[in-house]
Amino acid sequence: EVTGVQTCALPIYGLKLATGVTYGEVVTLHNSDNQFLQIDHNGWGTIHGHPDGNWDHFAILSNEHREGHVSYGDRIVLRAHNGRFVSIREDNRAVEAVSRSITEQGQFRIIGAGGTSSGYVHARDKVMLQAAEGYLEAIPLGGDIRAVTAPSEHTGPQTEWVLQKIWDNQL
Repeated sequence: EVTGVQTCALPIYGLKLATGVTYGEVVTLHNSDNQFLQIDHNGWGTIHGHPDGNWDHFAILSNEHREGHVSYGDRIVLRAHNGRFVSIREDNRAVEAVSRSITEQGQFRIIGAGGTSSGYVHARDKVMLQAAEGYLEAIPLGGDIRAVTAPSEHTGPQTEWVLQKIWDNQL
């Protein structure tokens, strides 16, 4: 026993968050209403409260085989819990994860919301995902809220997502 020495167990979350998001890590995306982007059992993109399983988990990948940190302005690819790549349907602009290969409709430019436009992307950052046409957003469709891209370039609260790392889980 050492006298006069105090030890404390401080969490190291601050240091982990400071390193930024790297390619291959698993993240969730939720909006300001705390509704999560999810891929359901059919591969459709929906927006709901936090799920019981991993339907809201996405691996951030690069179609250019990049490694290391994800930076604002990078083109990223998302792989869903079902092992399929997230893409935008050409007929109705809906989000789905049914493809086994990366297509032009499955690539998103990650942009900082609220003026953040350079540097590394970090956990808890507000981001926007720009697809080939428009930004990823949540819209009501019947009784559900679907994830789609709007055919315009407008942005706002409906296109902003909080990106959060999943520390203890992988796809």
